[in-house]
Amino acid sequence: MKFRFSPFLFLAVFPAVLYAQTPEPVVEENTAWYDVSRWSLEGKGWKETSGHFTRMPKHAEAAVPKYVWNLSQHSAGLIAHFKTDAPTISVRHEVGGNLTMPHMTTVGSSGLDLYGKDDRGVWRWAGISKPNAPKYEYVMLKEAPAQLREYRIYLPLYNSTNALSIGVPKDCTFEILPPSAEKPVFWYGTSIVHGCSGSRPGMTVPAMLGRRLQVPVINFGFSGSGRMEIEMAHLIAEADASVYVLDCMPNMTAAPIWERAEAFIRELRRAKPDTPIIMVEGPAYSFVWIQPQWQKNQQEKCKLYRATFEKLRGEGMKGLVYVKGGELYGSDGDGTVDGSHPSDLGMFRNADVLEPVLREVITGNLLLICAAGSEGEEITKRDTELKAGDLLELTIKKVKFRFRWCPAGTFTMGSSTAENGRVKDEKPHQVTLTRGFWMLETEVTQEQWEAVAGKNPSHFKGAKLPVESVSWNDCQLFVEGLSKLAAVQSPQGYKFSLPTETQWEYACRAGTTGAYAGDLDQMAWYRENSGSKTREVGTKQANAWGLYDMHGNVWEWCNDWYGDYPTDKVTAPVGALSGCGRVIRGGCWFYGSRYCRAARRCIYAPDYTLHFLGVRVSLVNWR
Repeated sequence: MKFRFSPFLFLAVFPAVLYAQTPEPVVEENTAWYDVSRWSLEGKGWKETSGHFTRMPKHAEAAVPKYVWNLSQHSAGLIAHFKTDAPTISVRHEVGGNLTMPHMTTVGSSGLDLYGKDDRGVWRWAGISKPNAPKYEYVMLKEAPAQLREYRIYLPLYNSTNALSIGVPKDCTFEILPPSAEKPVFWYGTSIVHGCSGSRPGMTVPAMLGRRLQVPVINFGFSGSGRMEIEMAHLIAEADASVYVLDCMPNMTAAPIWERAEAFIRELRRAKPDTPIIMVEGPAYSFVWIQPQWQKNQQEKCKLYRATFEKLRGEGMKGLVYVKGGELYGSDGDGTVDGSHPSDLGMFRNADVLEPVLREVITGNLLLICAAGSEGEEITKRDTELKAGDLLELTIKKVKFRFRWCPAGTFTMGSSTAENGRVKDEKPHQVTLTRGFWMLETEVTQEQWEAVAGKNPSHFKGAKLPVESVSWNDCQLFVEGLSKLAAVQSPQGYKFSLPTETQWEYACRAGTTGAYAGDLDQMAWYRENSGSKTREVGTKQANAWGLYDMHGNVWEWCNDWYGDYPTDKVTAPVGALSGCGRVIRGGCWFYGSRYCRAARRCIYAPDYTLHFLGVRVSLVNWR
C-alpha cells in the first residue's frame, strides 16, 4: 500500500459558520461594539472548549496533567477574524492573572495584536493594545483609510481572556469571518511555541507561519510543560490536523525523551495513520559557547530523539520528518532573551528554518531529515553577493556536480497568446522569487546517478549521457541519497531538491522572454537533430546563466503536482497542492521544437519510467 499525502485538501474541522450572521452590536454613542464571545475563533482544535477563549475541551481536565490544564486556559494562538471599512478600531478587553512577566512585554503576555490584509492580500501588522489594568479599553487603529479589508486580532499569549469586544464607528461595515475550513497545522510544544518571549502575540512561530503559508495553525504550546505524556497523545489525536509538529524536546531531559517519545509517536500514528508528523529538535542555547556542559546535555538529548526517529523509520513508519535544531535561533547568540527563550529575532529565525519544511509537506515532497545548517561549510559569498551563473562545484565519489547560481528576481511565467505552439495551460502571470538557488549545470548524468544510486537504469548507455528511464519517485530517492553523501560539502542552510516548476522556468529563461533562451538549434537536442537518441550533456550552447540542455535532450521532472496557474501576481509560489501527475519540463530528443519551449508544460504519473524522462536537481536555501 502506497503512503500518499494530500495534507492541504481538507475536510472542514469546524462548521462553515458557527454563528451564521454577524451578531447585533451594542451601540454606545457613535461606536458599535461587537462581542467576540458570540462568534467562532480561529486556532481551536475543538469546536467546543472549556471556555470560549481557552484551548482544550472540558473533558480533557480529568485526563491531562493539572499544570498543562491550567496553561490551556491561556488564549495563545486564538484569533478573531473580521472584515470592516472602519478607520478606527477599538477594543474592550478583560484578562485574568498578572499582566506581565519578567522576560516578556505586557503586550506579549496580556495584550492584543492587530493585523490587516494589504492590497496584495498579504497580512501586515496594524496595531496593538496596551493593557494597564485587567479590564481596559484601547484604540488599536485610528485615522486609517475607510477601505473594506480583512483584519485579525491575535489574543494574549500568557494570560486568559475573560471578555473581548471590538468597537467601530456605528455607520461602518462590520462582518465576522468564520474560521478556515482547512485542516490546521497542530503545533505541540513548550514555552517557545506558547510564545515566550515574543514582544506581541502575532510574533510567535506558529502565528508567523500561519500568515506566511496562509494556513490555520493551532498553538498547543505549554510553558515548561510540553513533555509528551501519553495522555497528551490521546488528546491531540482527537483533533483532525493536516500535520502534527512535535516540538517538546526543550522541556524534556534525556530520560523522558527515551521513555516517552517513541510511545507518544506510536500512539499518534495509530490514531492518525496518514497524517505527517514533524519531529523538531530543541534549539541550541545561546550560552553553550561559555557553558559547555549545556552543549553536552543538548547533544545527548538530540542523540536520543534522533534514535527514536531512526528506529521508527527503520520499522517502516511513514510520514515522519526530522528537523535538526542547530540553527533555529541562528549562530551568533543574539536570538534569545535569556539564553533559551527566543526574542522576536529568534522567533523569526526559527520560522525561517521551519517554513520550507512545512512547505515540503504541503506540496507532498516529504523529506526525512532536514539539516537546518548544523553541518556543512559556509559558501564564500553571501547570497546577495552572488551573481547569476556563479559556479559551485561538489565532488561525490570522484564525480563532479557543478551548480550555477540563479538569483532572486521577478519574471513573467507562461507564454503570450502570440507564441507559436502555445497551449491554454500556459497563462502568463508575474512571479517573484524571493530567494536565489543553485541549479545543476546539466541534466543528471549516468555517472552522477550511479555515484549516488549505485545503478544505472538508462536505455541509452554512456557516462556523460543524461540518465533516463527514471520515475519521479526514483528521483526523490536520488535526492535523499545525494543529500547524505554531500552533507559536508553543501552550502550551509541549503538542501537538495527537484526544482519547482517556477524555479525551472525561471532558470531556463535566464532573463530572456521569448519561446527559447536563444537559438534552439544551437542550444538543444530535439527531434530534428538528435538522431533519435540522447546526447552527451553540455555539448550544446549554454544559456546566459551557464545552464546546458534546458531545452531538449530529456524531459526533466519538477517537484510540483500539475495544476492550473494562479490568476494574478504571485510571490514564492508552492504550486498545486495535489494532483494526478507531476510536471515535466524542457522537451527531449524524441519531441519537436514546440515541446522544447521554455513555457511548455507536460504531465506524467510519478511512477512512470520512459527513455526520455530524466532529471536535474537544485540546491535551495531554506533557512
